Amino acid sequence: MEKITARIAVSPLARRVQVEYLGGDAVEIPNGVDVLHFASANPLPGYPRAGGWAAVGSFFTDMAVFQPGHRFRARIVAGTGVLVALGAFLGALCGIRGIAIFPLVALCTFGAGLLVELGPQAALIGVSSVTSLVFSASFDVSATEALVVGGVTLLGGLFTAVLAVVARRGLARYADPTRHAGATGWGWARHVAVTMRRSTHLRSIPFWHAVRLTAASLTGTVLFRVTNPEDGFWIPEAALFIMRPEPKLTRRRAVLRIIGSVAGAALTTLVLVALRPDPTLLAVLAVVASGIAFSVQRVNFGLYITFVTCIFVLLTAFGGLPARTAISNRVVDNLIGSALAVAALWLWPTRPRTVPPQA
Repeated sequence: MEKITARIAVSPLARRVQVEYLGGDAVEIPNGVDVLHFASANPLPGYPRAGGWAAVGSFFTDMAVFQPGHRFRARIVAGTGVLVALGAFLGALCGIRGIAIFPLVALCTFGAGLLVELGPQAALIGVSSVTSLVFSASFDVSATEALVVGGVTLLGGLFTAVLAVVARRGLARYADPTRHAGATGWGWARHVAVTMRRSTHLRSIPFWHAVRLTAASLTGTVLFRVTNPEDGFWIPEAALFIMRPEPKLTRRRAVLRIIGSVAGAALTTLVLVALRPDPTLLAVLAVVASGIAFSVQRVNFGLYITFVTCIFVLLTAFGGLPARTAISNRVVDNLIGSALAVAALWLWPTRPRTVPPQA
């Protein structure tokens, strides 16, 4: 009986090794998985995906509810929902691999920095929209899925606007005391246009704040896309929410941000280890944490960041990322983002205004 020997190789490299070291030849039969088939498959029933974006839209739109006058508040909250949804759509459209995210982040962050001239709430709305842009860019989705992300985020934001109308009496107690309900409609638009034009002067404080904010946010975006594109969005997010025009306030917020992130990570770890929550319980916990964060937002920044950490870790886990991974990344990336904010203040200090000589 004649003995027949045959070999197979799963790659050109494997075939070359067999030919050079074992003698004879081998038939190349590639061995792999058709990943595109699975990438385009529908998620299993119960797998949390698009629904989490409604929570993202609602959370970021919440930043705009501290406005005087219920009609004015409803319009601003609805507008904020549109901005947050647009940021989520553009970020998801860019995805993990798209380089268009960098000019988008630079342009949007500079505009958000100029909004500080309109007051702290306007600045917070701009920062929230940019954060939505950066956060959604950490997902690899198709153009159709990006539309879904933007649409669901918009629904969450508009739902918050409806709640702002329903709860207008309660929200009136917490309206921003530094802002008074003045002109509305076109009068308000003209006031905004004049104010924003003034903030673009090279010697203005908002201009240099926008420069610092853009530098820190863009650097953080580059770092997160290079080091950890799926979960490194905490770096620019930290820099965006810490940076303020005042150096002392920025440094203080950086310290509170780090303390709050560590405390929030520890609290979330205890909850996850003790409860081992399923997606439904994760959503409930995120709602509870959102309520607490909303309550302490204007009381203590450190407490606010503690519960914001809980919210983002729970939402990230709700989207499929292991919660413990999100916790560790959150702490490390907040250190980096805080360092970027402080470094930007040191590199680009606010230029003093020039005072004309008295006649």
